Amino acid sequence: MLGCLRRQRRNVNCDWPQESHHDLDLRNTVDLRHLRDDAQFAEELAMRYSDPLRQKEGLTEAREKRMQCTETLFATIVMLHSVTKDDVRHAASDRDWRIDLALVILPIVLAFALFSYHLCGRVFNAVDARSTATIVVFALSVLVSFCGVLVGEMWAGAVEIFRIGNAHLGFRTARIPWSKEREYLFTGGLLLFWLIPAFRYHNIVNTPKRPSSAQRLDRQLGLE
Repeated sequence: MLGCLRRQRRNVNCDWPQESHHDLDLRNTVDLRHLRDDAQFAEELAMRYSDPLRQKEGLTEAREKRMQCTETLFATIVMLHSVTKDDVRHAASDRDWRIDLALVILPIVLAFALFSYHLCGRVFNAVDARSTATIVVFALSVLVSFCGVLVGEMWAGAVEIFRIGNAHLGFRTARIPWSKEREYLFTGGLLLFWLIPAFRYHNIVNTPKRPSSAQRLDRQLGLE
């Protein structure tokens, strides 16, 4: 699947799969993506190599061996593709913005908007006074935006676990963009939430109210 790390030839021995030498031109988008995939795959192999050592030798020793394995695999990538170690390190932290947009941002924004639209409709149906409805909507905007940030962060983590194919993200959790922009996401959630009740209220005001069943009966009996 596009954006996912390769599932084939994974191992826990810190061994790089056999690959022929091939120079990469980092000015080429395809080659740059190839280097990013290799670098992130190397980190995954190092993580799988160190995970069994956490209980046997302790966290500190396992972390050191993971770093040693990573450096060894990075050196292999340097040799295979005629790039520098800095190129490999930079590629490892690079992200495909299309994956974040399609699998994280758009689904969360859509779910947030639909939930907010439904919630505001219930508020306007339950509260007649405009001032009271405004206060309720404002309070809900803070609560829903806060929860939206938390849910979005959990969803982003789940997508990253699926993309990498390993529930132990470790240091890679810090690379997920969502966790770095909580304040901006919360502010964006507030603004989006405030736009939704304004749109919903406008529709309610401009939509003629249907007569109730009692009013229709009165009209049929000529009581109005």
